[in-house]
Amino acid sequence: MISVTLLIHVPPLTSHLLYMNHKMTPQQLEKLLGNLLYLLIDLWFVIYLVDAEGTIRRFHDIKMEWGFDKFFPLDSFNVLPNGYLVNDCCVFGAEVFVHERSAKRDNLSMIKEPSNRIMTWKIENFSTQQDKVPIYSRIYVVGDLKWKLLVYPKGIHEGANKAISVFLYSVDCVTPDLKIFAEFKLRIKDQVNNKHAEEKTKYWFSSAFSDWGFSQLLLRKDLEDVSKGFIVEDTLIVEAEIMVMSTASSSRYLSRNCTCED
Repeated sequence: MISVTLLIHVPPLTSHLLYMNHKMTPQQLEKLLGNLLYLLIDLWFVIYLVDAEGTIRRFHDIKMEWGFDKFFPLDSFNVLPNGYLVNDCCVFGAEVFVHERSAKRDNLSMIKEPSNRIMTWKIENFSTQQDKVPIYSRIYVVGDLKWKLLVYPKGIHEGANKAISVFLYSVDCVTPDLKIFAEFKLRIKDQVNNKHAEEKTKYWFSSAFSDWGFSQLLLRKDLEDVSKGFIVEDTLIVEAEIMVMSTASSSRYLSRNCTCED
């Protein structure tokens, strides 16, 4: 029999599930999945307050405890008419489910400072491409992933008609089972003063959302100011630099040992 106990810490009011039977094998531990439907029982009115994250959490040999740091406001808990505290006593409960179903496994890999991480795109004859929406670069390979740069010369969204918009596009995100994370910089190079227009961001790319960037990376008035050096000999230079990237791919399989989110 699997033994489970509920730990209560006050203040702040928190609760956790913890395995007490350390003789269980990792395979046995994986069978016990807490759905973490915590029940705070109103002793006077017999009303259950249920707090559920909606996410299945997995217990295993190196993660034997799950819970909430801020489960219920302490001020409300201490108000006697609310019925949670009666005669200096309260009751807590936890409902635990064992899941045996088709499972989804995520395989995650991460690369810091990947090879060829800087993508440099020289857009020649830039003045003749103002009406293209958007301009696509060639494919760049960073690590083993493929990327493109997108430029909207006249801007898009908040930058429409007042800024140049630049985005990074994932070529590989074509199926729902693959997600790609990237922490990256986008820049428009100042070819004269080295005062580049640059912004940093991070994003999970997917088949539904395959590009991310800045709709106002550089204002049009600064782009067209010759002294600022962004356009030289009708050439604009756009760069993307990826500092960190990772991939998460999902596969489904049928098993009694369900692998869920850690």
